[in-house]
Amino acid sequence: MTISAGQERSGGAGILEPMTPTPTEQAAPRSRQLLGVLLATLIASIAVGGVLGGYAIGRTTRDRYVERVRTVITTENTVRSLYEALGQELDDPVTARALGRIYDTPPGNRDALYRSSGHAEWMSDVPPAYPRPECSVLGSFTLRNVEEAAFALDRAKAHLIFVLQPNIVSTAKALTEHEQRILQKQDKSYWDACYQSMRDRLGQIGARNYRLLDLSRSFGELDGTTELFIDSYHVADRGNRLIAEALANRIDWGSIKP
Repeated sequence: MTISAGQERSGGAGILEPMTPTPTEQAAPRSRQLLGVLLATLIASIAVGGVLGGYAIGRTTRDRYVERVRTVITTENTVRSLYEALGQELDDPVTARALGRIYDTPPGNRDALYRSSGHAEWMSDVPPAYPRPECSVLGSFTLRNVEEAAFALDRAKAHLIFVLQPNIVSTAKALTEHEQRILQKQDKSYWDACYQSMRDRLGQIGARNYRLLDLSRSFGELDGTTELFIDSYHVADRGNRLIAEALANRIDWGSIKP
């Protein structure tokens, strides 16, 4: 009779009984189970390590980027707006999150950024690089510069049209809530006095090739529901179109033909 593997003859002829596993054979399944547990633990450790490592690397990279944005904002002494400092990165979601961390505001919330920083949302918290001049001095400098420009252009038989631009202080526009917040950050009495000083001085120039166009009180036709000013000086597309139309309508084109 053939005896099957794992069986041995025992007792009477033809009676088969299971073989008793040896200690080595008994240990083999436990070893395989232990090995499986160790492999599973190792794989899990690698996975967790990868996640934690990636998180740590990502956090470090993020923190470095936040500090880079903070450094750009605080070290550029001539910058007057976040867009000047950061360029097109200002609209990048990563930069928005960095600004949110710097000013403790929700990422991308420009109104919250304004309230937190104390500036219009396009502005950075940078002090003036030099003391502001007296309005009389500013008017004198403007007069001298424009007279010299008119003299130089007259030598070339060219005309000079000097345009006094509108800003958030001088405009006749009814301001929106956002624009009023921008205005609140300005010294209105100073701006009014300096613009009047420039008007007075620029009106004294008698050069034959010179003309002054005072557009500083533009946009009076717009109401307080129309957003126009991005910051103290810059306007949206509609404002640029209105200025272009004013220039086209008020320049005496016939007098400046060669």
